[in-house]
Amino acid sequence: MRVLLINPRFQLPIDTRTTPHLGLAYLAAVSERRGDEVRVFDMDVEDVKLTDFVRDYQPDMVGITSNTPQVKQGWSAAREIKSILDVTIVQGGPHVSALPEESASRPEIDIVARGEGEETWINLCEVVEKAKADHPKFKASDLLDPANKMLDSVLGITYQSPDGKIRHTHERPAIDNLDTLPFPAYHYFKMDRYTSLQPAMDAIGKGKSFSLMTSRGCPYRCTFCSQSV
Repeated sequence: MRVLLINPRFQLPIDTRTTPHLGLAYLAAVSERRGDEVRVFDMDVEDVKLTDFVRDYQPDMVGITSNTPQVKQGWSAAREIKSILDVTIVQGGPHVSALPEESASRPEIDIVARGEGEETWINLCEVVEKAKADHPKFKASDLLDPANKMLDSVLGITYQSPDGKIRHTHERPAIDNLDTLPFPAYHYFKMDRYTSLQPAMDAIGKGKSFSLMTSRGCPYRCTFCSQSV
């Protein structure tokens, strides 16, 4: 199956260093392990239009990540895609995990993935793949009809059914062993277009440093952070 992972443009009124999105790198890695054809489209560094890319690639599934400064850009990207292709669009990330109904109620977003995304993303890919195989005229909206029961077994998602009701499936348990995850798939990114996490390394020409996760979660409950919800 062809999957597309999108990092919306990160528009802030300050200069920031540009690094590849770690969460998408993990999603790309688990999709690759599943056997999917994978593309990552980082709107901060791409020099082609998203609609042109989508027309050419014709993805079967689209995942869009969103921090709070990105969420409106995520919706905009989803609208652009829906205008040219009937494809299932999943939005994830900290902002939508804290406020899932906000995105799920939007017509351009099919499904919101709450919390850790790797197992949920793979589960959704499996559901869509089976649905497309079983129903040659499958449409993205078919997933959202509770009568089809396609999403009943997918934990950690929120979506709006055709009757306008917001539906939440049960929470997905946290991944017990992070060693079960593959290393982030940075090879799907245009790595030459990013700056290093350590600016001094850029200057001395000894390569670049990028991150991976050795732990997840937080013991604190800051009111401004999605972790508390």
